[in-house]
Amino acid sequence: MKHKCARAALLFACTFPCQAVRVATVGDSFADSLYSAMRARPDLLRQHDVQLARWSRPIIGLTRTDYFDYPGWLGDDPGLGSADVCLVQIGSNDMQSIPVAKNQWIAYGSPSWKAAYAERTRALARTLVEHRCGLVVWVLQPGFERRDIMACHRELINELQREAVHLDRTRVLELATRETDYGTDKTHFNRAYVLELGPALFHLVDTSRQILHGQCLACHRTPDRLMRQPEIRPLLATRGDAAVPVWAPERTGVQCRLPVARRPIARARQAVARRRHSLCSAVTGSMRAARGAGR
Repeated sequence: MKHKCARAALLFACTFPCQAVRVATVGDSFADSLYSAMRARPDLLRQHDVQLARWSRPIIGLTRTDYFDYPGWLGDDPGLGSADVCLVQIGSNDMQSIPVAKNQWIAYGSPSWKAAYAERTRALARTLVEHRCGLVVWVLQPGFERRDIMACHRELINELQREAVHLDRTRVLELATRETDYGTDKTHFNRAYVLELGPALFHLVDTSRQILHGQCLACHRTPDRLMRQPEIRPLLATRGDAAVPVWAPERTGVQCRLPVARRPIARARQAVARRRHSLCSAVTGSMRAARGAGR
């Protein structure tokens, strides 16, 4: 009798429309691309009953919180509310040293930097899981196939993020990208790739809803596909530490070197000195030319 009641309750629940799901994008301009990819498909927004929220912002990250404390804003702003699913992509602006005091920095790529960056990533993930999001889908950095300097350092960012976000209600994915997927700046995605990304994200939200709201097949089709069948172009399940990366810059002859940490003041002084030298050279050259003409 108990089993009959449970089966009847399940069938009764499945006759109702699926629950609306609120999806928020979290991160930098690449997370904005995720927002645009879904926003560009109002038909799929209606079909999947998705309410879209933009928590992502351009030119932010986890290293230069002295410019804008994005993790603090996510944790403290009462107007954000909560979301069922958070799509996170952050880190493209983080390939730099971390300031700790006036004219003092943690050198990019150093052991101290790795520890500090991993802790900041973990803190952001905890904020999302504990206060903002029912489920967090963390998307790693793309291949940057046309921007060598970023491709050289993407694996460092991805490795630290992949390890830091091993939390409950969190999934990690990668983007499969090609050279033809980028725009004129050779960094951000072009329109064609964003439009291709849209349906894959809605499929991801569809799967996430099942994880959140149960396994009612009358609502959505493939329970737990996020884990069992991850190949949804252009989304891939994370390949893990021992796997071959999507794109390896070292195979193309690109030399990846960690930058030497320098103080911004010193850089500014060097730039001023170079400009003064160029100006002085130009003036000296003009004066010599004038003397030669006078003779």
